[in-house]
Amino acid sequence: MRPGASPNETRSARESYSTPNVLVVFVARAILPSRLSKTPAIRIDTAAGTNLPFIEAIRQHMLDYGRANSMCIHVTLVPYIASAGEVKTKPTQHSVKNLLELGIQPDVLICRSEKRLPKDIREKIALFCNVDSKAVISAYDVSSIYEVPLVLHREKMDALVTSRLHMPERKIKLDLFKRCNCFNRYIYSFAQRLFIADFRSIIF
Repeated sequence: MRPGASPNETRSARESYSTPNVLVVFVARAILPSRLSKTPAIRIDTAAGTNLPFIEAIRQHMLDYGRANSMCIHVTLVPYIASAGEVKTKPTQHSVKNLLELGIQPDVLICRSEKRLPKDIREKIALFCNVDSKAVISAYDVSSIYEVPLVLHREKMDALVTSRLHMPERKIKLDLFKRCNCFNRYIYSFAQRLFIADFRSIIF
């Protein structure tokens, strides 16, 4: 169904199918379009886990708008095996393979990991997942949620999105996140010192 279809068109298209799975996809596609009065410059659709009807609806939407006007960002896990002292890329490769079987080619991979991924690991992931090595983003663990946008900026995630969607580059304002991150670290450090001081007063 094309974006912005009327309720009558949606109803008639739904009645022309009898397969339950197809009906679920129609419902998903009816939920995904924005209900805003004005067409947004960017619309973000998310699908968590193995929610197949929504993944199929997103695939169809990408066809509606065209690959030049859409972008698939896949968040995946790259586990660190402490006993072996190395990271494993197989889960990411299998995850991307499953997406490809569903008809979706990821444009960017956001790799969640305990530590920052080295260059050779990124190139390995890029090679076996059919993406550019610059599109493999290392989203490693940080001490505060306010630091996540700073990490993605250092990984040039914003530049990837603006380039892929043909949007003009703008200066990113990250001052608020920087202040929140510094404040969060200060509060944590202060609370830690306060706890130690209170603990000593109890013992001594």
